[in-house]
Amino acid sequence: MEKKKALNNIDLWDLDNMCCGCTACFNVCPTKAITMTSNERGFYVPSVNVLKCISCGLCKKVCQIENIPQRNKPSDKYGIVNHNNDLRMKSSSGGLFSAILMKMFEQYPNRFHCFGVKFDDDLTAIHSCADSLSECADFRGSKYVQSDLNNVFTHIGQLLRQGDTVMFTGTGCQCAGLKNYIVTKHIDDSNLFVVDIVCHGAPSNGLWKDYIKAIEDTTGQKILSYKFRNKEDGWRGLHPLAILANGDMVERNKLFLSYGRFFGRLSLNVPCYSCKYANTKRIGDLTMGDYWGIEKSDCSFDDGKGVSLCLVNTQKGKLIFDGIRESIESYEIKDTSYLQPQLCAPTSRNILSKDFWKDYKNKGYMYVVKKYTGHSRGYSAVMKIFTKIKTICFIRWAPPKI
Repeated sequence: MEKKKALNNIDLWDLDNMCCGCTACFNVCPTKAITMTSNERGFYVPSVNVLKCISCGLCKKVCQIENIPQRNKPSDKYGIVNHNNDLRMKSSSGGLFSAILMKMFEQYPNRFHCFGVKFDDDLTAIHSCADSLSECADFRGSKYVQSDLNNVFTHIGQLLRQGDTVMFTGTGCQCAGLKNYIVTKHIDDSNLFVVDIVCHGAPSNGLWKDYIKAIEDTTGQKILSYKFRNKEDGWRGLHPLAILANGDMVERNKLFLSYGRFFGRLSLNVPCYSCKYANTKRIGDLTMGDYWGIEKSDCSFDDGKGVSLCLVNTQKGKLIFDGIRESIESYEIKDTSYLQPQLCAPTSRNILSKDFWKDYKNKGYMYVVKKYTGHSRGYSAVMKIFTKIKTICFIRWAPPKI
């Protein structure tokens, strides 16, 4: 396996091409020799301080690049709709996450903590701890950007050691990083519930911040809040909505929709294109996402307001699901309709991805917006040719046999 020499006496992996930025090494380091920085593409990566490193090797031991935690095939699969229509409409899909939270806070009063992703005041996506149901409202809704985990794993370890119950939600690689950290630190995980999301990769915080700045520069207003999926325009598709400081709403223009195009296959982190968790071997006790494919199984269950996918992967996951039965309507999936692409294989890399990042580095955000969002003749011509090649070669995606 390829390695890259660090700034000191320890070898790190090829960070730009292999590291997913899970922060396990950062949290496990006993001398705080590792800090999380941003690479030139804006993704979080670790950096080692030569003066603090004692070569203990814990960073390599905890790293998921060579140490993948146990994964499990789902024993049960469900489509989920929350009985509370208000919570469902505030959610990206069917309101599964809200149903879980309500039950967990009821079952573990005063000793339950949920870790999820929210936007801070500067619209940076951060993993944060919520100690009450009301605090969890900021976790609701999809955030299509790499989140800053900071010292979350250390915080979770402290809570588990004092006997509290913790639920962590994140991408497969983030959940794997947490599990490796808990094992490496010899922490009892009996009270830890891990929920992974169906993920096809995320753009960098650097790219996201350039996008936000471009909108603010164009409108002359600070963005106060942002939704990637405003369900007033329907469940399916990407319907972003930004609320500006003057109260105006931004929904549709070429610049505003550019991030959705980037989020496709063009600007993901390199490890996303070979993700170990983009399959049905799941890292979490539960897996949640959108039930894309419901129309192939039972159209009567889909009213256009959103349906969650729930995969029950462990006994802990079954405990969670059994606890929320009264607050949801569930549809047991007995076919392959749930097998959306990201449960079968990693996202494929756009043929122009390397050119995109080169242009982004050398010419900036607004240049790549104009060149790669379908508004330049060159980009459009290349993609039309690529589409024709796919058609001629009969490249089609279909769920694999299981």
